[in-house]
Amino acid sequence: MAHPMDQYFAPSRGRLYACFPGAEERPGQARMAELVWDAIEEGAASKKAWRDAGSDPDAKPNAVLQAIEAGTGTGKSLGYLIPALAADQRPVLVATRTKQLQRQLLEEDVPRASGILGRPIKAVVAKGRSNYLCKAAWEQLEAHPPSEMTVADHGLWMALGRWAQETEIGDREELGRFGEGESELWDKLNARSERCTGKQCPHFEDCHLTTLRQEVATADIVIVNHALLLADRVLRESAFGQVLPDAPVLILDEAHEIEEQLTESCAEQWSNRAMTMLFRDLADEAAKESEGVALETLLQPWEDAWQQVLSWLPLGNGTFGFDDPRLPLKELADAVVAWISAGQAAWKETRRLASRSPDANPDALNWRKHSERVGLAFRRMEQIFAQPEGWVSTLSREGPHSFVFKANPVDVRPFFHQHLRCGFDTVLMTSATLRDGRGFNGLKLRLGLTNNEGERAELVESPFNFETQGLLFVPPDLPERRAARDGVGEPAWVEASLSAMERLLRASRGTSTGPFHQPPHVGGLQAQAGRGPAGHHLLHPR
Repeated sequence: MAHPMDQYFAPSRGRLYACFPGAEERPGQARMAELVWDAIEEGAASKKAWRDAGSDPDAKPNAVLQAIEAGTGTGKSLGYLIPALAADQRPVLVATRTKQLQRQLLEEDVPRASGILGRPIKAVVAKGRSNYLCKAAWEQLEAHPPSEMTVADHGLWMALGRWAQETEIGDREELGRFGEGESELWDKLNARSERCTGKQCPHFEDCHLTTLRQEVATADIVIVNHALLLADRVLRESAFGQVLPDAPVLILDEAHEIEEQLTESCAEQWSNRAMTMLFRDLADEAAKESEGVALETLLQPWEDAWQQVLSWLPLGNGTFGFDDPRLPLKELADAVVAWISAGQAAWKETRRLASRSPDANPDALNWRKHSERVGLAFRRMEQIFAQPEGWVSTLSREGPHSFVFKANPVDVRPFFHQHLRCGFDTVLMTSATLRDGRGFNGLKLRLGLTNNEGERAELVESPFNFETQGLLFVPPDLPERRAARDGVGEPAWVEASLSAMERLLRASRGTSTGPFHQPPHVGGLQAQAGRGPAGHHLLHPR
């Protein structure tokens, strides 16, 4: 029986083959497209039946969930983009784990899908709020420049003036190397929700986030990472928290990572960085007005109490469970109680400052947000140290000033149901590695898939014959890698790795691809190897 996707994927006569003459037939890709189309149609029909019955909120159906494992070489991006866009259920929300796949979708796969469909497709990449410049914050900081900053922040400061005037989207990534890594200066300038006054801001109409919302509202497809997707789902109930549009279709690419991301996004956490930013924001806000003097006085004992908390932390880097004997839990918990007590007066003062004028006043909104952040800090630390059943509390330390207190949920099934299954008409999960030794049963158990959802999950085969088309090369006598200052490795390891690459490139006649776990590694090897092993170029896509 003919399927609607035949017009695109049928061998020889499908639109895909007309656009790409000589393209190899990929039965797995065609089957994937059919599964995606059928799931979207089923989800739309279920939504329509619910609306026709009166749209009772308590009877709203869950999303139709289709899991598809698509092996390497299937062509899964076009396998889901074409049916999703052909179904005309706008907008389609595609969530990936990596920036590389986001760029591939935007720059390569969406244009190909547009050509195959024969119509223009508007695609927008959306990022988290902290990636965008806040115009109000820049205006204030430009008028009152910081008196001190790190060397890295000085470079950022020098680049900001011209960029802030010329940028159309305000994305930090446009700043290149100046827009990378943690930055105290950028923390003062980004559009984080803690200090956003929304429509009360004088820059609301020309705000970069307002522009982003307008763009995604008219997009056919919105591309995000898993972290932003879940942050938006968790925070969309808060004031001005929603960035992403309501979408009928969610496609979770690299879906084997979604359990880990749910564990992180639904965690309760508080960090030294968050506390430092809160102290700094409160001090900066208090310095703007005469009535802030009282708060400035109250902040110091609270900061001292926080330093007392940090004094009980282990000296070594790593993650420490609350049952770890290296963690003096009783003394640490007592210090947290003392910190909460020391902060009560400052919290009370922020609430008083927030209550002086109507909520519509931007200054009052700022103080209200600051007050909410203080309360949030107390609530999170209390929950982390309460160690409730079903949660695992830990402390992570990375360096002298990076500490994170965290409580992660053990069971993410209720969060998957609440934030993903209940938020869309259709949820499509795909990856090259969704199954384990028990097939899809492991995915079903970890995410709480129903029996029907587990039974309809399907593997679409890769066109590759791995036994004859793939070889695994394990270099003999490769020394253990130890990190060096350049972040790549010690000279002996680099030399042995380059030698192994050269042998592989010679044997494969230059047709090998070497994936690297960290971008600095390939850049460092390229710098040390010059033109690369055996005279071959080392390509470093960005």
